[in-house]
Amino acid sequence: MKQWKKIVFYFLLLIPLTGTIYIYKYKSTGGKLIKGKMNFGGLTRTYECYLPKSYDGTTPLPMVLCFHGLGSTAEGQRYLTKFDQVAEKHNFIVVFPESTKLEDGTVSKGWGKQWNAGYDTPQAAAGIDDTGFVSTLIDQLTEKLTVDKRRIYATGASNGAVFTQLLAVKLSDKIAAAASVIGALAEPVAKKSHPLRPISILLMMSDTDPIMNFNGLPGTFLSAHDTVDYWLENNDITAKAVTTELPETAKGDKTTVRLDEYDGGSSGTKVIFYTVEGAGHTWPGGLQYAPEKTVGKVSLQINASEVIWEFFKNITLPDATENK
Repeated sequence: MKQWKKIVFYFLLLIPLTGTIYIYKYKSTGGKLIKGKMNFGGLTRTYECYLPKSYDGTTPLPMVLCFHGLGSTAEGQRYLTKFDQVAEKHNFIVVFPESTKLEDGTVSKGWGKQWNAGYDTPQAAAGIDDTGFVSTLIDQLTEKLTVDKRRIYATGASNGAVFTQLLAVKLSDKIAAAASVIGALAEPVAKKSHPLRPISILLMMSDTDPIMNFNGLPGTFLSAHDTVDYWLENNDITAKAVTTELPETAKGDKTTVRLDEYDGGSSGTKVIFYTVEGAGHTWPGGLQYAPEKTVGKVSLQINASEVIWEFFKNITLPDATENK
């Protein structure tokens, strides 16, 4: 049975938002799942958006953008991270945008669906403007929904994590903070670009990731530590890390988690770095979405989605970019 069959369809609304928005009410949470589409760059772009039960259209709520990895989908990211459940618990909006899929016969199988994240991808070669799409999506959603514009955040997994870091560079006038899971910074971005402003960021990497090498890929991805250094430099952070070995919370799970916290950046920014030791190319606390021999272990010692919201929740855009 397909995942969408688990949703009970209570009602349908049509809202003019450069396309159609379909809203479904979740039986399990009481919230509403928007399946929307819009035209951008000559393409039909789609996304999912979860509104918690507390959303009343009057009180502005924070909004988290959550980006899927290579080959996945908006729905796949929702099931992987369970960010809709976290949004219901903590009263914020979460959006799962969907990348493009290129099928022109020149793209290797499995590589056609991903984000133009600042390195050599089919989407980059095709000139897909995913950053522009996300910027426009933010504008349209904040126009139609009641969103706290000073509390918009971005997170993602794998290729979506690399893209999240590109957005932290390019859209830091709209995004208050970012969190990247199992994805380093693209080396071409690091060499050519700097954030529009200092921005707090959380990085979560696995030291035994078989896909996103912890030590980087020359010409494509920085190493985990070089990624941290990029954000320290661009936030003017010179203080040494405060390091904590997190306690075991899941018996039988041999993964461990080390936390390095860097504070004292410009405008109060900080860089948070989680090293998940012994885990794979997986979302901590998420699903084992592929065999362990292929992607490595899922760590159950922390819940990445809860950790990320805890990081985001008190960060706002600087006064100069407050709501208009």
